[in-house]
Amino acid sequence: MFALGALTALAAAASAEVLTQTKFLSFRVLDVHGPALSQDMREVFERHPEPGPAATFTISLPEPDERRPVEIGDGAFRTLQTFKTQSGEPYDSIFDLESADDFVYRSFTFDVQLFPGDAPLTVANFMTYARRGEYDRSVVHRSPEQYVVQAGGFRFSRPEDNTEAPLWLIQPIDTIPMEFERPNTPGTIAMARPAGGNASNQWFFNIRDNSDIHRPQFGNAYAAFGEATPEGLEVLREINRISRFNLSGLGGSFAAFTEAPLTLPFNVPDYTTQLDSFVAFETIAVTEGNPDGIEYGWEPVLGTEEEPVVAHEASFEIRFEGTNLVIDNVDTGRLTIEVTGTFGEQTMTFPLELFSEDPRVRQFFSGQVVTVTPGHTYSVAFLGEFQARDFPWIFHPRHHFLFAATEAQHQRYHFYDPRLASWIFVRSTRAHYFYIHRLDEWLFYADGSGTEYDPENPDFDDRWFYRFPVVDEEGEETEPGAWVIGNDL
Repeated sequence: MFALGALTALAAAASAEVLTQTKFLSFRVLDVHGPALSQDMREVFERHPEPGPAATFTISLPEPDERRPVEIGDGAFRTLQTFKTQSGEPYDSIFDLESADDFVYRSFTFDVQLFPGDAPLTVANFMTYARRGEYDRSVVHRSPEQYVVQAGGFRFSRPEDNTEAPLWLIQPIDTIPMEFERPNTPGTIAMARPAGGNASNQWFFNIRDNSDIHRPQFGNAYAAFGEATPEGLEVLREINRISRFNLSGLGGSFAAFTEAPLTLPFNVPDYTTQLDSFVAFETIAVTEGNPDGIEYGWEPVLGTEEEPVVAHEASFEIRFEGTNLVIDNVDTGRLTIEVTGTFGEQTMTFPLELFSEDPRVRQFFSGQVVTVTPGHTYSVAFLGEFQARDFPWIFHPRHHFLFAATEAQHQRYHFYDPRLASWIFVRSTRAHYFYIHRLDEWLFYADGSGTEYDPENPDFDDRWFYRFPVVDEEGEETEPGAWVIGNDL
């Protein structure tokens, strides 16, 4: 097996190039009264010397000594992986050390070859986070022995994060479809799916051959989108040998830190480790490509008779202006298009979901419970006519897309969108109060019913929720419908 540097050198000599998608785009919500969307496709497609784009990981690790019993407080001992100290003296108790700074560190840099041919959207998603710097100082929060090394969900906070919390939850851009083409062999990097959901920002390296258990037929498949060099796999195995601790009992974001590798114990009696006890990748950089010489196009996705795709082509005006994809919306609706980049005989295509909506529709209902029947046309004096299509919807203005209501159970309305892992619970006994579970936190809001709208009143809660139940021809409610979130969460 060649090292990455050798592969790249051989490919460069042949002057061969591969077309890749290097930025992830999934959906856009457009306001019918807002400006057009303009996206330069040169930020989305690039050409790279074969074998394609790569990522470079940098990390510092303490130099290992031996595994032996170490006192961790109150006379208790635990067998830990110990490390060489700057003083040269071994330690038999964590209290012999002031912090993890007492260890001798070595720096490692290794490359990961990415596979855009097998997993184009997954590679583009990873490169989008990496180029934004989201993966710099990314913490390894889970490293089960002889299994995987997982990161990508948390990093150390930066000044621009505007938070005093030491650890920062990396905000998901969106979720990505499963692109399972390669087995999870040792050294491959694959997208994690927390709680069995859809992949977004977390990823893991396979330490062993997991192809026997990470398989679609087991409902346990993970999209492999790259492979570390042999030298990189040895670094990853060294991370995996570090003693791990369960921090989930600390609550908050630590719930995911069930097997976190730490150079010193965390939260033991009379001792609290410094942040430098966490293992984190210092930087994760991706290669730059050449975006010139690529031709672009688009087509609507209409589906088939068996699997139709909702498409409101008249709701959007779509065109190319040079390398810019420009989208104006002229009506409310939604549409999925396929955007294509072509370079020589190579072609890459990815879907882009578009939503268009008029925010004045939400303002009109002003917190009332309104029955809207799908397929009917409604006339509003200052809005004109609009058609109730594809209801029920939930509009999320901060994340800019529409949620679809899925089911009602146990006398509570459940609304779920897998792209953001959000649930909305409506208590049947207190229909105007909402409990929202989003990004691992609970939020509570009231819909303002019975409160006169007064934007000048600082105590006024203007988080409005509007209900769109589904009714039959007799006007009887057949489905709970959805609630439209009218203001920022």
